[in-house]
Amino acid sequence: MTDPRPTPRPAVFIEKIFPVTLLNRQVYYEHGGNPFKGLHRWYSRKPLSFSRASVLGSLLPDSVTMEEFEYLLGLNRRVDGHADSTTKLYKTPPSPERIKQVHDLCEQTWGTRTPTVLDAFAGGGSIPFEAVRYGLNVLASDLNPVAVVTMKAAMEYPLKFGPDLQHDIDKWVKWVGDEAEKRLGEFFPSEEGETVQNYLWAHTVVCPSCESVVPLSPNWWLSKTSNYAGQGQARKVTNDWYAVKPIPNLVEKRIDFELVQGSKGKGTTIQITKSNIENFQPNESITINRGEGKCLNCGNLIPSDYIDECLLKKEFGYIPRVSARKMSL
Repeated sequence: MTDPRPTPRPAVFIEKIFPVTLLNRQVYYEHGGNPFKGLHRWYSRKPLSFSRASVLGSLLPDSVTMEEFEYLLGLNRRVDGHADSTTKLYKTPPSPERIKQVHDLCEQTWGTRTPTVLDAFAGGGSIPFEAVRYGLNVLASDLNPVAVVTMKAAMEYPLKFGPDLQHDIDKWVKWVGDEAEKRLGEFFPSEEGETVQNYLWAHTVVCPSCESVVPLSPNWWLSKTSNYAGQGQARKVTNDWYAVKPIPNLVEKRIDFELVQGSKGKGTTIQITKSNIENFQPNESITINRGEGKCLNCGNLIPSDYIDECLLKKEFGYIPRVSARKMSL
C-alpha cells in the first residue's frame, strides 16, 4: 500500500539564517539605481539584491554555509575573510560558475537542475527577474496587466528574440522621439545655445471682477534640486532653484512673469542674493487652491463654480510657455 503522506520537504537555507545586515548595505547601493526601475515605475518594487537572496535562500539546502551563500549571491571574499560588500549585486549578474554550482545544488536537493520558481503576484517582477538570471524555470503572473507587460518586456522578450530585439527597440524609440518633436516642438520652444530645464503651462480664466486674464497654478516652481553629497555626509543643496514670479499688470489686465533663480533660502524660499536680504516664496502667489481661484490684479476670489462653468463652456485659455533655461557654454 502506498503511503499517502507527502514526502517531507528538504530544509532550506533561508530557514536557518539570512544575511540581513549585508543585504541592507546592498539595498543602500541599489536605492534609485535599480536598472529594472527604468523600464516602468512601480510602487513597492522589491530590491533586486534581496529578491536574489530570497530566491537562492528558498532553493539551496540548509547545509550551505554563509560563506558559500555569499559567494553564490555574487560576492567575493576579501583578504580578511569577509564578503566584499562594495560589489553591487543589482548591477552584477551571477557568473556561469556560480550558476552551475546553484544548478548542482538544486539537483541534489530537488532532483532537477532548474526547479520552477512561481510568483503568483509578481508585481514589478524583481523576484522572477533574479530567478531568470540564474537560468531557473520561472512562472510569474499578476492581476494588473501593466505588471504583466512590464515583466514580459524585461524577461520574456529578451530571451525570446535575443539581440535583434535591441535593434527594433532603438528603431521605434527613435521614431517616437522624432514624431513627438515634430508634433510638439512648437509648444516647447528653445533658442539656440540654451538648455531648457522645465516648462510651466497653465489654464487661464477671465476674472469676473476686473476682467483680467488669470493663470491658474497651484505653485510657480520650475526646478527645485537637492542632492546628497555622499554616504554619511550632510545634504548638499545646489544653486539650481528656479521659479517664475507673477507680476500684476492691471492696466493691461494680465499677469506678467519674471524668471527667478537662486539657491535654497529659509524654508521653501529662493535666496536671490548672497546677503539673504531678498527672498522669494513661490508658494505665496498661487492662483488656485482647492478649486477656488484668485486674481492677483484685484485680489478677488474666483469661486470654483465659476471656474467649472468656464471649463464646461470651453472658455479656458492658457498662458504662453514659461521656461527655466541655462545658457550653454
